Parts: sequence; C-alpha cells; structure tokens
Amino acid sequence: MKKMTVAQALKEKNKLASKIRINWFRISTKNALPKGAVRPYDINLVKEDNLKLIDELIKLKTSIHNASSPVREKIFRLSELKAILTNLEKIPTSEGLTRDKYESNYTEMESILKTVEVDEMISKYQDEIDELQNELDTFNYMTMIS
Repeated sequence: MKKMTVAQALKEKNKLASKIRINWFRISTKNALPKGAVRPYDINLVKEDNLKLIDELIKLKTSIHNASSPVREKIFRLSELKAILTNLEKIPTSEGLTRDKYESNYTEMESILKTVEVDEMISKYQDEIDELQNELDTFNYMTMIS
C-alpha cells in the first residue's frame, strides 16, 4: 500500500467498498442465466477480482484503524452524538389542542420535553458535532499511514 493520509485512505476505502458492491451485484445478477445466454462478465474473473479487492480493503481498514487510535474516542463520540440528534429530531413536542392528521378529532396534548428545550439540545449537540468533525478532519489530513 502506498503512503497516504488518513483522509485519502478513507476516500480509497469508500472506492474499494463501492467496487466490491458492484462486483457482488454483477455476480448475483449474472451468475445464473438461461442456458446459452451471453454473459457480459466472466463471473470467475469478477469473483477473483472481488476477493482481491476485499483483501485490499481489509488491509486498508486495519491501517486506518491503527492510525486513528489517538482520536478513536472522538470518533465514537461523534457517532453517538449523531444518533442523539437523529432521535431528538423525532421527539414530538406538541402542546395544547391538536388535530389528528387523518381525523377531525382534537386532542389536548402535553409534552414533558418542550420544543425550545429540544431545539436547544439539538443546537448544543450540533455545535459539538461540528467541533469534533473539524478536529477529526484536521487529524485525517495531517496523519500519514503506510
């Protein structure tokens, strides 16, 4: 593997993963065809190429993982903060009389977590996500792997 930054390795990882997905699709859709049909790909060659790509991907992921040791906790925190945001955005905060979407009934709603509180939490976590992402971007562009 050539020397590159973590950022470059992450891009390469995504390219490899995409090629692998495409090859699996080709194998799964073109392996069994009616007898005598023309196959656009040599399935054995595609399979062999895919196995080589997978080995390359494993090596690349291992190098990325090893290089990211100093910031691994930040990576995990970033992931969990994104999950928190996703869930916060789903919290209903309706108050007072509300009409059901598909009915003409009104229901008096009460929420424990209020809209402003949820909005403040979202803003707080988004700011932390942005800060962590900037730190990780800097690390990824500055750190070399081989």
